[in-house]
This record gives sequence, C-alpha cells and structure tokens, in this order.
Amino acid sequence: MYEQNPLGPVSTWVLESTEQDAVIGVATVLPRMLSGFGRTWRAGVTIDFAVSHGHRTLGPALMLQKAIFAACREQQFDLVYGFPIEAASRVQTRAGFTPLGKATEVRKTLRSASALAARYGRVASLAAPLVDGALRVVENVYVRSAAGTHRLTEATMFDERFDALWTRVKDTLPVTIERTSTYLNWRYRQCPHARYRAIVMQSPAADDIAGYGVWSFRDGQLIVADMLAEDGARGVRVLTAELLRLARELGATMVTTRCFGASAMIEGQRGLGFRTGESARDAMICVAPNAAARDALVDRSNWYLLHGDTDV
Repeated sequence: MYEQNPLGPVSTWVLESTEQDAVIGVATVLPRMLSGFGRTWRAGVTIDFAVSHGHRTLGPALMLQKAIFAACREQQFDLVYGFPIEAASRVQTRAGFTPLGKATEVRKTLRSASALAARYGRVASLAAPLVDGALRVVENVYVRSAAGTHRLTEATMFDERFDALWTRVKDTLPVTIERTSTYLNWRYRQCPHARYRAIVMQSPAADDIAGYGVWSFRDGQLIVADMLAEDGARGVRVLTAELLRLARELGATMVTTRCFGASAMIEGQRGLGFRTGESARDAMICVAPNAAARDALVDRSNWYLLHGDTDV
C-alpha cells in the first residue's frame, strides 16, 4: 500500500547499531497533501515507529524522532503530524514536536440494555428492546425527512463525482486531507488492513453527490473512517443516520469515529445522540519555519481530520 501512494514513496529513517551491525530502530513518514483556507501544504504523517526490544531507552527513540523533526525544519515537508500512542508522543515532544491535545472519540451505543441497567437498575434493562426499536424508527424517519430529494445509495468506487464534490467544498473547509478520487481509491479501496464501504447522498436530477461516508465493520463496531458533506453538520446528520440504520442491520453494538477538530462532524453526530470523549491518541505536529499560515496550523479548531486521516 505504501508503495502505491499517489503522493509518492514514504520517507524512512533507519537506526543501526555499530556494535551489533544490525538495524535497531525505524521511523516512517507517509506523504500526504493538505488543503485549507485556499492553501495547500506538503505534509507527512508519522506511521511506523519501532525500536528493538533491547534498545528501548530514550536515546535511540529520540534520535529517530529528531531526524523527522529536522527533515521538517529543513522543509522536506511543510509540516509533519501524527497521532501516536502516549509513549511515542512523549518522545516526539522531547524531539521538538508541538502537542495539540488529545484527539476526540465520538461514539453511540446501539444496545441500550447496559445503559438502562446502569442508570435505573437491572429491571429497567428489560425495556431495552422497546427502546432500541423506538430509536430505529426515529433514525429512519430522520433519514427520510432530512435527506429531502437526495437518494442514499452505496458507492462501489470513488469516481469523478467525488472530485466534483471536493472541488465545490475544498475552499470552505478547515485544514484537511485532499480528498480526490485518486486519494480515496488508494486509501480505502486498496487498503489491506480493513474492508471499507461507502455511501453517498445522490441528487435525483443528476449524477452529482452532496456527500459521502466511508465505513468499516470490526469487532461488532461500525467505524466511520471518513465523511464529507456539502451541507456541513446537516449533511453529516443525514449520512450518520443512514450509517446507524446499517449498523443496526449488522447487529453492531456501537458506531464510533475519531476526530481532530472536525466541528461539523461532532455537531452533526451530537444531534443524533453521539457522545464525545478523549481519545488515547495525542495529536502531535511539527511545522516548517516558512510554512504558509503557520499559526493557523497549530490551532486544533482549524482542522478537519477523521479516523481515516489519523490512521493507516
């Protein structure tokens, strides 16, 4: 997958032990293109970072992250960002990266039995089937009314309709991944780690789409990987309500996604009963000295990243 990245090959830093004549650590950055506020940036996202078991002290790990930091400062990238686990984020902070706080987990539990029991006692959980059924009715009614004349259908590939949508909305968005059809096909159709599916809001009068959602199903959870809607939070609600319907059909226990910034996504999903909490992942960034809109890039409110943008 890395070799087929439409934006070019990954950059990898390898740390060797002169004593053992062996590789003891590796760190990799995947190139991506960011867009926002009418600008574009050459970005890298930190993906693979590992140090062999016998060398897991601060020194080797710090050397690798300092190499990435130096590459950004030398303008190999306009910025490098990532969402590492806590141990790696501490190393990146020592290397010079700027922490921007935790990503946000947005989720909705689809089976009410445990929630009812926790709040009202075990007897109340007997009402769970009725509560779940009522929620399904509400969600289905919302989809039909809010979608208006648009049709919600499954998309089997990312085609020129997605390029047209991206062209229409890109200058209205905060900082985000350039969501062209080429990128989307690479990221989701060619991904070896998960099977992704997509739904679209399609105009009845033309072949245009007004939004889409990309999702996968794993361990009983429907994971929203990507979502983009021309009508902001309202479009997000329509697409999310349809994903809730699909999740219930699949017997999912939860619908969840990870966000960074993404106020339209969070607002739209809160309107359908989603709750937010802190992710275990920290947002980390390094910005090149001469990068455009440098101050805006270190403000999390200026970003729109979702699960598929924060992981590979």
